[in-house]
Amino acid sequence: MKTGKQILCFFLALALILGLLPATVQSVRAVEADQSATEPLVDLKAVDHSDDVYIAMETEEPAQVPEADSSQEEKTLYKFSFSFSVPNANATVFVGDEDMGTSFEVEEGSDVTFRIVARGYKVGVLLFGGRPFQPNADGSYTVTNVRSNCSFTVMLAKAEGGEAEVTFRCTNAKVTVGNVDYTGGTYSHPGGSLSFTVEVPEGYYVQSVTATPAQDIFCGSEIRNQKLVYSVNIEPDNEGKVAIDIVAAEGTEDTWPLEYVYSINGPSMTYATVKACDPTYEGALEIPKTVIHNGVPFPVQSIGECAFMNCDTLTELIMPDGLQVIGEFAFWGCYNLSEITIPARVTEIAEGTFMGCRSLAKVTFLGRVTSIGNDAFYGTRSLKHIDLPDSLTSLGSGAFGQSHRDGETDRSGGLEEIVLPAGLTKIEEDTFNSCYDMRSVHFLGKVTSIGDGAFCYTSSLLGIDLPESVCSIGKKAFSGSGLQKILLPKDCVDVEPDAFASSALEAFEVDPGNTAFQAGEDGVLYSRDGKQLVLYPSSRQEAAYTVRPGTVEIGAYAFYGVRNLEHIILPDSLREIGDYAFAEQPKLKEVVLPEGLEDISSNNTFYHCDSLTELSLPSTLRDISGSSVFSCIGITELVLPDGLQDISGDYIFSSCKKLNKVLFSSAIKKISGNHIFSFCDALSSLELPKDLELISGSWNFACTSIEKLTLPVMLQEIQGEDNFYACEKLSEVVLPAGLRILGDGSFGSCTSLEKIQLPASLIKLNSGTFSGCSELKHIEIPEKVTSIGSSCFAGCENLTELELPVELQTIGDSCFAGCNGLEAIKLPVGLQSIGSYAFACTGITELSVPQTVTSWGDCPIGVTRGDRGYVYDTSRTYAIYFAGDLPEWEGMYGYGLPNMTNLYCYFPRDNTTWMEDLRYLMDGPAFFRIHWLAADVSLPESLELTVGCKQQLTEAVQPAEDPNLPLTWSSSDETVVQVDETGMLTGVAPGTAVITASAGGGAYSARCRVTVLEGSAPHYEDVPEDAWYYEAVQYTSEHGLFQGITETKFGPHITMTRGMLVTVLYRLEGEPAVDGQTQPFTDVDAGRYYGDAITWAANSGVVNGVTDTRFAPEAAVTREQMVTVLYRYAGLEGADVTAKADLESFPDHDQVKPYARDAFSWAVGAGIIQGNSNGGVTTLSPRNSATRAQVAAVLMRYLEQLG
Repeated sequence: MKTGKQILCFFLALALILGLLPATVQSVRAVEADQSATEPLVDLKAVDHSDDVYIAMETEEPAQVPEADSSQEEKTLYKFSFSFSVPNANATVFVGDEDMGTSFEVEEGSDVTFRIVARGYKVGVLLFGGRPFQPNADGSYTVTNVRSNCSFTVMLAKAEGGEAEVTFRCTNAKVTVGNVDYTGGTYSHPGGSLSFTVEVPEGYYVQSVTATPAQDIFCGSEIRNQKLVYSVNIEPDNEGKVAIDIVAAEGTEDTWPLEYVYSINGPSMTYATVKACDPTYEGALEIPKTVIHNGVPFPVQSIGECAFMNCDTLTELIMPDGLQVIGEFAFWGCYNLSEITIPARVTEIAEGTFMGCRSLAKVTFLGRVTSIGNDAFYGTRSLKHIDLPDSLTSLGSGAFGQSHRDGETDRSGGLEEIVLPAGLTKIEEDTFNSCYDMRSVHFLGKVTSIGDGAFCYTSSLLGIDLPESVCSIGKKAFSGSGLQKILLPKDCVDVEPDAFASSALEAFEVDPGNTAFQAGEDGVLYSRDGKQLVLYPSSRQEAAYTVRPGTVEIGAYAFYGVRNLEHIILPDSLREIGDYAFAEQPKLKEVVLPEGLEDISSNNTFYHCDSLTELSLPSTLRDISGSSVFSCIGITELVLPDGLQDISGDYIFSSCKKLNKVLFSSAIKKISGNHIFSFCDALSSLELPKDLELISGSWNFACTSIEKLTLPVMLQEIQGEDNFYACEKLSEVVLPAGLRILGDGSFGSCTSLEKIQLPASLIKLNSGTFSGCSELKHIEIPEKVTSIGSSCFAGCENLTELELPVELQTIGDSCFAGCNGLEAIKLPVGLQSIGSYAFACTGITELSVPQTVTSWGDCPIGVTRGDRGYVYDTSRTYAIYFAGDLPEWEGMYGYGLPNMTNLYCYFPRDNTTWMEDLRYLMDGPAFFRIHWLAADVSLPESLELTVGCKQQLTEAVQPAEDPNLPLTWSSSDETVVQVDETGMLTGVAPGTAVITASAGGGAYSARCRVTVLEGSAPHYEDVPEDAWYYEAVQYTSEHGLFQGITETKFGPHITMTRGMLVTVLYRLEGEPAVDGQTQPFTDVDAGRYYGDAITWAANSGVVNGVTDTRFAPEAAVTREQMVTVLYRYAGLEGADVTAKADLESFPDHDQVKPYARDAFSWAVGAGIIQGNSNGGVTTLSPRNSATRAQVAAVLMRYLEQLG
């Protein structure tokens, strides 16, 4: 049933709707259920409210309640909340000058005065407890002696309209509304929002824009130069007047040391963000609540990402109360920041916010922060205490972690205690990692998981009470901690193996209800069924331990880092061992692995047990496939059981420094691991299994002390790399007769190796096989070898003689580099390729190259070692004899021959291709000496040239004795044709002249007869003689600059494209060769008519692309683009471009883009551009497309006046 109060409300509402109440009563309209109404609920008129009747609304109890006992010391906080009849009115409540939003808390017994602001609306009625709440004289409201929560309903009314007189009072500023100047005048505004433009002189800025009566003024973005747009929702005084004061001051806005970004999204969403701080600022700094930008206040609501990064002299920072957001890494590296208070409206501490603030000692939260991000306080080593807010629900990884480095002497810093709020359910990885001083951890809530490394290296943490809610403990969660005992709760069934590794733990305790684990009186953690030993406490005080009978598995990290054990007795039931199960035990001396164990596939099982000198492997062992299983242990002798068939793991016995003897199982036929015995320094002899067929891994016996080596006769392949690398005591090697593959670097850097016999079965020597074998004096390479890899014999300093096999086809890069004693070598006929620096730094000074060689790298001879690599050797004379044409250069740098005067190259008499190859190779005249018999210079017999046109003349040269003598050019009549030092011809006047090219000091020369013709243009039917462009078309056609679009049509009105314009200038330049030049434009087809032209123009700086990789050759060229290109071309040609004209006389001068203004000024000043005439008005028309006729006219004027 409805209550009496509800029935009364219903009839009152009905009466209002039907108009039955007095006219003085405000009319109330219903709000839709979805609260989407945009109109005000109340249409407020200037009426007497004494007889008004209001609808009562559901609310909490009134504010006036009986007084409480005033003797209480702690005051209770009560909540004031406000709901608005128009949800989207952007209404808010102010207490004093502070924006409180729509709810705030008030201390018990206090008096509160507040005012309500809603843009475009007025407060019609404020309902409290269903009754109207009367305002103060100034429109504010006061609640006295607060004793309960207070809920208010605000009925909003649309602000009154009507005209208003707006007076603009300006200082150093101009104001326009629309296009009308109202500076110092009054504007009659019809009501609502008003937009106006403020313009200030150059060198000034808007200092303030204020209104009387006060109202919010919104500043838009700068539109051009010194102009800004403002808007205001006009709310006049009682007389309908508003005064707006605008003050501009000389200079610029100064916010030093802070830099801001201003967000402008409407009056209610306008705020400032601190973007950066001057890193040189020293001392304390207060961020202002608001900053003035363009004369309008912007509340500072956020600090941007990295804003104060590395401000290492900043000692104190005060943030404004209105701050809401602090960006990621905002204070990273503020080393001297000592204290910080987080304002009440900030709800999140982002990733890395205070990372590296090593002096930060105090943090205060004023509000309800819910999240602290990853690494937020990482490295704050001076922060000893922090009160986390009760509202916190998320604490990121590494949030309070400290740096940890092995070997650090200073193991201190970080939090000493922490109370984790009730809202936290998970401790993320590394959250408190390396907080060395942490002594106390308290959980107030139901934490379910502790992440990887969460309390790692908390060496002062002696104890911790895990909540019953904990289900999982992550990797290294308490590794290196000071914990001595730990109780695993009932539901904690997931514990990572290394969770407590290397800690001070002496015993585990387990809740009796735990279904996963058990711990006996000895405090060792086993699985519930007893089949797995899970973890042995790292610091348990005993020298020997016997694993329980029936144990099948030793879990990963079970004995990792245990400090006191010397002997571990394993049960016969053992069948599986986990990763790192016995690793890093400094005192462990002996382990007997039980019979029945068939495979060790775990990694680092006994890694770094330095004191382990006795190791007994069971006869049942068939495979060792794990990595670093016994690496870095103290054994001196190793017996591999006869049942062992394969060693496939990596680093199994690597770095066993005392190991001097290994007895292999006869059943082993392959060694497929890597680094199995590498760095076993004491291993001086090695007898591999007699049936061994394959070594496929790498570095297996590298860096040992083996002195002599005889490989088994059954061994066919050593596939891996560097298997005996750096065995510095190895002096003699016997390889089996059937060996087919010897891997890269197999005996590299064996500095004592003097003797080795390579079997005839080898067909290839791989890279670096004997590199660095400095004592190797002689070696016979099998005759079937076809390839010798890169650096194969590099650094063999004492190798004095070497015969290359007759079937050899390839010599790799640096193959014999550094063989100082090698003074001669014969290259076999059939050799096809010689790599870069193949004989660098040797004693070889002469090289006879067979005609079969077709590939040649960088400088095979003639170079030596310098401080930064290879350099030319000018101390000796070198000679290369080529039996055929020059090989193709395939080196990295293209330096096929050393470019030095002490190199002599000899070519056969009938060689015809060497010069072409040589010119491709050398970037300038070659200094090395060329010798051959046939020599000559040749040119075309004759050619024709048009007046004003250019053409490149190309010579074919074979100098006689020295190719470095320059080629000289001359013309018999320079009034007819001119020639420059490159052979470029220019037709001057009709007639005939002879061009001569001479070489060898004039001993060899060639001549070409050049006929220069008067240019003649074809007749185009679309170019009438009375057309304004007729003369220009004729002129450019005669000079070969333009061609018709067909034989009879020129296309004068066709738009000129960018590709066409560049092609015309390319013809004007004489179409110079572009061989070897490149351009970056992906849309330029080199095969099109404009391909070479664009390449030339791009390399000459005449044109740019529309982007870095796009030229747009088919796009229309505008008049300003045409003028700019011609201006650059004139500069390239050395023409006078100093002429300047004032463009202000052209009405469209301001349409010329900045990049084209100088070009237009020059073109107009030089008379090249005369403008477009339209209706008696001459314009520049810079953005209009240029036609072929217009370009022809411009080029004609250019050539006549400047060309």
